[in-house]
Amino acid sequence: MVKRMDIDEVLSYLLASKKENFNKTKHYETRLELREEDLPSEEEILKIISENKPVGILKQKDGKFKVYYENSEEHDIVVVISIKSVEPLSINLITIYPQNRKRREK
Repeated sequence: MVKRMDIDEVLSYLLASKKENFNKTKHYETRLELREEDLPSEEEILKIISENKPVGILKQKDGKFKVYYENSEEHDIVVVISIKSVEPLSINLITIYPQNRKRREK
């Protein structure tokens, strides 16, 4: 079990992550497949998550966060993650979806 984390800690783990630190849940894989026309490829998504700074992070529960990444002029990619361990770093990808950027910018 991971200790309680704040948003700054999550950001530091995301910025230090590599593709091999991510575990895809069945729900994530299903959502990615259903939304493939509206999202970048799986490889591109992992690159975005591991190399780009998010534009927003919301804490949902202990260890569970909604993370926003810019995708285009009109849409963000929203990824819900759960940090399962920090040593070694293990991050579950719970779900993913596109969202109109204006919802974040309200």
